[in-house]
Amino acid sequence: MTTKELAFEYLMDCFIDWYKSIKNDNSFHYSFTKLKVIKLLFFASAVNANNEDHNLLGTFNKFVAMPFGPVESDIYNKMNQSAIGKYCISDKELKIQEVSTENNEDKLSPTIIEQINESVDALRKINNRLVLYSAFDLVDLSHKWSCWRTTYSYARQINKGSISIPDNLIINSDKYFII
Repeated sequence: MTTKELAFEYLMDCFIDWYKSIKNDNSFHYSFTKLKVIKLLFFASAVNANNEDHNLLGTFNKFVAMPFGPVESDIYNKMNQSAIGKYCISDKELKIQEVSTENNEDKLSPTIIEQINESVDALRKINNRLVLYSAFDLVDLSHKWSCWRTTYSYARQINKGSISIPDNLIINSDKYFII
């Protein structure tokens, strides 16, 4: 697996732990759809990014504006092809495949682990219920971000279905995490 895929797998572990800390059941399998996960990935990547430190935007670095909001294209494409690590994420649910005895977290740099932990902690402090939002609530939230509105509007003007979102637009966008 690539560093990005390893980081995504670890981030998914964090999202699931967060979800379970609020809802003490296993309903997360049906909560974490492809669309919801892609939105949560965007929010986690953007929450601590600033001009001095791009933070997770250095790892998740291929955001594009698409009709349902910002999408990390490498992760999205990988999700559509196969599982990412132990996670197989579809439009309807999340499946966890047999876990190998190999600990993929050990393959991630301490810096990336720290960035992920800090980003998830920041999201939890801003809106602890964000992880419980529906996919379409998260889409609506992402549509408030000027980085998406600006780039997607431009993509439509030039008849494209998607267009790259520069990091500086994400960093300087007004950030919304609460409906």
